[in-house]
Amino acid sequence: MRDNLRFGMLVLVMALSITFICTGFAHAYDMREYYPLNVGDEWKYNIVEKDIVEEEGIEVFSEEIFESWDFVVKGKDIIGKATVYMIAEGDEVVYEAVESEVVKRFKRIEGSDIVKFDPPKPLFLNLEVGESNKFSLKNLYYNADINKTWTNKEQVELGLESIEDVIVPAGKFSGCLKFRIVSKKRTHAESRYVEEENIIWLAKGVGIVKTVHTKRDVIDASNAEIEQSLSVLASAVIDGKKI
Repeated sequence: MRDNLRFGMLVLVMALSITFICTGFAHAYDMREYYPLNVGDEWKYNIVEKDIVEEEGIEVFSEEIFESWDFVVKGKDIIGKATVYMIAEGDEVVYEAVESEVVKRFKRIEGSDIVKFDPPKPLFLNLEVGESNKFSLKNLYYNADINKTWTNKEQVELGLESIEDVIVPAGKFSGCLKFRIVSKKRTHAESRYVEEENIIWLAKGVGIVKTVHTKRDVIDASNAEIEQSLSVLASAVIDGKKI
């Protein structure tokens, strides 16, 4: 009887331990819900861009540009063993896959320029609030006009900062995931490097609703060209439903 009781308690402890292990590493945010991709989905964004030139740390020029961009899922493709979606972003086409734990970018094409990301570049991760991850990537560039290939390395830090409500022209979206993504890489001219920061809000069932983007093209210790932009969702059609 005692042996049976001991065995029963052992089984219960093991079951509780397994439950803890399985749930302790699970996160609450399924990326497929926050970054939906279906062929025919489309998002329209209003964008304000500001270009700044700094010399000796002083702003010497700035210009604001107002634009509207459409993002449309044009179709599907296969890269390796992954099913990817082809998304037209203005004059670019990117190839992305979404899983429960991660959104990944495999390739980007703009005119005669092709960039392949090795390994695929994580755009968003299923993280806990306050958690972040760092990645080292190798990007392969090819320009068809000059038939030239080169590579560069990129350091990326991606974190989930908070859960927030966001109001944009398309409406109010509650419980948005606020990500901060910071990257640093050398340009083709090895003497220069580029720093980029993206703060992005994802709404459940919609995707990206707001982005604050800053890009610093560092020429030397005293001079830089800076691009800043704010994009907000104006409208969207997700799985045939208007937002």
